[in-house]
Amino acid sequence: MQEIIGNITLDYTYYSGEDLYSDGAVEDELLKIAMDCKENLYNGVIAREKSWPMLYHFSHIRQNIVEWLPISRTDQVLEIGSGCGAVTGILASKAGSVRCIELSKKRSYINAYRNRKQDNIRIDVGNFQDIEQNMTETFDYITLIGVFEYSQGYIGGQDPYGNMLKKISAHLKPGGKIVIAIENRLGLKYWAGCREDHVGECFEGLEGYHHTSGVRTFSKGELEAVIRSAGNFRTEFYYPYPDYKFPMALYSDAYLPSAGELNINMCNYDRERLQVFDETKVFDTLLESGLFPQFSNSFLAVLTPLSDSEKKSGDEKIIFTKYSNERAIPLAIRTDIVEKPQGERCVRKAAWREEGRSHIKNLARCGALLTEQYGGTDIKINKCKVCENGVELEYIKGRSLEEQMDDLLRERKYREARELMLDYLDTVKDTGVQTDFHMTEEFCRVFGSPALPRGLKSLAVTDIDMVLSNVLVQDGWTLIDYEWTFEFPIPISFVLFRIIHYYEASSGLRSCVKDWNLYEEAGISKEEADIYLEMERHFQEYIQGSHVPMREMYEDISPGVLNVYRMAQEEHKRKDALRLQVFYASEGEFEEEKSSYYPMPEGRISLSISIPEQIGKVRLDPCSYAGVLTINRLAFAGDSEEKVDFVTNGFVMDEKRIVFDTMDPQILILDIPEGAHVLEVDFAMDTASREIGTFLKELEQLPRRQEEELARLRAQLEQKDRLIHEMENTKAWKAYQKLKKMTGKGR
Repeated sequence: MQEIIGNITLDYTYYSGEDLYSDGAVEDELLKIAMDCKENLYNGVIAREKSWPMLYHFSHIRQNIVEWLPISRTDQVLEIGSGCGAVTGILASKAGSVRCIELSKKRSYINAYRNRKQDNIRIDVGNFQDIEQNMTETFDYITLIGVFEYSQGYIGGQDPYGNMLKKISAHLKPGGKIVIAIENRLGLKYWAGCREDHVGECFEGLEGYHHTSGVRTFSKGELEAVIRSAGNFRTEFYYPYPDYKFPMALYSDAYLPSAGELNINMCNYDRERLQVFDETKVFDTLLESGLFPQFSNSFLAVLTPLSDSEKKSGDEKIIFTKYSNERAIPLAIRTDIVEKPQGERCVRKAAWREEGRSHIKNLARCGALLTEQYGGTDIKINKCKVCENGVELEYIKGRSLEEQMDDLLRERKYREARELMLDYLDTVKDTGVQTDFHMTEEFCRVFGSPALPRGLKSLAVTDIDMVLSNVLVQDGWTLIDYEWTFEFPIPISFVLFRIIHYYEASSGLRSCVKDWNLYEEAGISKEEADIYLEMERHFQEYIQGSHVPMREMYEDISPGVLNVYRMAQEEHKRKDALRLQVFYASEGEFEEEKSSYYPMPEGRISLSISIPEQIGKVRLDPCSYAGVLTINRLAFAGDSEEKVDFVTNGFVMDEKRIVFDTMDPQILILDIPEGAHVLEVDFAMDTASREIGTFLKELEQLPRRQEEELARLRAQLEQKDRLIHEMENTKAWKAYQKLKKMTGKGR
């Protein structure tokens, strides 16, 4: 039983005839898009629909999790749980063949239609266990992307996860690899308030999945234990960031993040989340403590079975990769740090798609031009050469100028930090053979047509991205990345602007830098800085082209964030609002220090208040919002009189009710009778009456508005009277009146 869609064969031999899971009607929409749209149009669909399912199933960023793997045209790949084909296409573009196993027929349709032009994909529809029992092929790569956590449903039994690995490892070729992408049960995002990805509940994984069956994720230690129980594997852990679903970077134990680097943490496009703390700052703490691998949001584990004779691989390997593919396709790239067999490292940059090859190869030319331009200065250029798939740069150890600046700020060495920044700015400003800037067609294409001041200087070649993070401190300053280098005139002061702007704006630690007047020190006026900010906006548009980045869709797709700190503050305010504050004074003004608080749950209170000796007046502040106060009792104990003389800042409706249109209701008792020691209070503040304040304000304004309307009407009437008077004195009007009388007589 087979079906052909394009070049793809779908096999239904083991299909039960019913999809056992589905996202419902949205899958019909996904199928229609897969049938009607080319892959290069998916980003536009996502931006238009602003839908989590569209983003999740069709975003090209999903592919980043496997795109970097060294899969070649000689490799056969088994993709278990291929879903709607989020990574199937990229696997097929790299491998010799891809065999997919997917339980859902509808999702297999979506996969087949979106990849129908590929001629090396086969999709088996049905339960993995049924298909696996009859599978004889072996593979170079077997992928479990967001699938391993469901092994209990696939396999069942007492040890479904270990058994899953045993089963699939039997289908590996010698030297083959199992690739597992899975959430970390202890991922920092869950501590910070993100909902567990599979069940949608806060803290469910952290608390041990006590309310969940059929799916579970693992901590790093737990996952390592499962792998050990399944056989003898060499396991390489990678840490996708922000997570494996939408990874923009993958770190490893051989290359961990630097402080401040993990700053993309609002990624809850699917569900509302809490925000318990600042994840970037906590990640920095974990990095400093060596605990990042345990708290990475996700894992990518690459498993290679080991024989007694094969304990180590002699191949070079990628220890870090970063994607810059939220751009126009001709400018999208990938940056790898590669460790060679002898242990030395290099940096490689490759085009993300074929259309970007000329952009990436131009880096070697730019490196040569910059080396010549900055020769003999304190600025050195990282060496670059063309290689097979892009360019290769030196891997230089050292701390960046940004890290050095941040260290000085943490140590509160502000003067030294300022001097270091000014030294670097002066070096950039005064280096090279400078000529008068003039605007060219190429400049306008990238930066717009700004109204720049006269007298600006430029260089023959300009790297506009000489920001502190791209500069290593090592026998001077080494520029390690110069992707955004242009061979047309650009104001040097724009380069200085970007250095200052991107350092000041990218971390709360650096807020003090704004007080250093760096723009002024660099000779950039406020007006000029505003122009450069507009130039930067044009530059970002040039980079993005028609592509809409995920970050720009966050507000439209995400259900939002509940900041726990703000919620706590609001709760404190709410509790503070629901209380009676009593001020005491013998004479003069009331003071906060001489007051007491009494809770008013649901805006109600009944109590007896002791009045100290020598107190001549009392002020009662019931709740802290506008509303209607009902006075059931306000009397001195022992006084037969129910009424106490008071003044108030509210509107007295009758003997029992006061309407307050202020957030600070007050009742002042200015005459305490002799011998009065206890004030009996029974109040009820209507908590649903906040709208009354607005109503009363409108009521107060009504006479003024009526008077304004009357004045307007009087002015209109006077204007009409003047017009009539002027008309009656015109010759035309008098002639008309005379003619009217004559025609009237003629009748």
